Amino acid sequence: MSETNHDDDQKPDEEFWDLADTFIENANNLCELSHDTGNVSAALLYAASRFSAFVVASSAEDSADLETKQDEATDYFVDQFRLMMVENLKDYHQNFDDFFEDDETA
Repeated sequence: MSETNHDDDQKPDEEFWDLADTFIENANNLCELSHDTGNVSAALLYAASRFSAFVVASSAEDSADLETKQDEATDYFVDQFRLMMVENLKDYHQNFDDFFEDDETA
C-alpha cells in the first residue's frame, strides 16, 4: 500500500516481534482454556482482517477514497499473509521434531 507506513523491504523491529508474541500468547492461553484451536485461529484471523480494514478505512478521506484504496489494500494484506504463512510453515517443517517432541499427538 503506497500511502501507509508499510514498506515491503522494511524488516520487523523488536516491537513488532513483542506484539506478535503477545497475540500468540493470548491465543495459546485461549486454547488452554479448552477453546477449540480452529475456532481460536479463525477468530484471530477475523480480528486481524477487521483491524486491518479499520487501518485502511481510517486513512481514507471519505467513502469514495476508501473505495479506491480497497483493492490495493486487499492485495497488500493477502500477499503479506501468504508470505508470512509460507515462512512459518517452512519453519515448522524444518523444526517439526523440535517443536513437537513432547507432544503425544505428533
